[in-house]
Amino acid sequence: MLQPKETPLILTEGSIHCKDLRLKLTEFLFEKYNVPALFLCKDSVLSSFACGRSTALVLDCGNNRTVASPVHDGYALQKCIIKHDIGGATISNMLQEWLSKEMGKEVRPRFTFSKVHKNLDGQESFELKHIAAPNIDPTYYKWC
Repeated sequence: MLQPKETPLILTEGSIHCKDLRLKLTEFLFEKYNVPALFLCKDSVLSSFACGRSTALVLDCGNNRTVASPVHDGYALQKCIIKHDIGGATISNMLQEWLSKEMGKEVRPRFTFSKVHKNLDGQESFELKHIAAPNIDPTYYKWC
């Protein structure tokens, strides 16, 4: 097992992170685990470096929020970060509602149907076959 006393650490933190929490984490790592060195880096900076850029606009769209972080010469510009509480779950719910109400389409999880491929006179087509799933919990069905 790797000993914390022998290994420097690099940790990522979110673009919007409180200075008090950062200080508390640093104090905890140095006092409790005696790490020899610590480097904290913003996740937006590491994302831009992963793309081979030191200057970029990083858009981080998560489940519950979206954060736009400008990075200039390897530094996240803290005062320019924009956070909005719309994320993937909100967009998915709105799209599903639009498909069901406006377009009249039923949205079902993948495990409730199977595709049967057909080739009729050189024309590729498929037919959806409904699969009954009576023992599925409704919350799991909605999550899928």
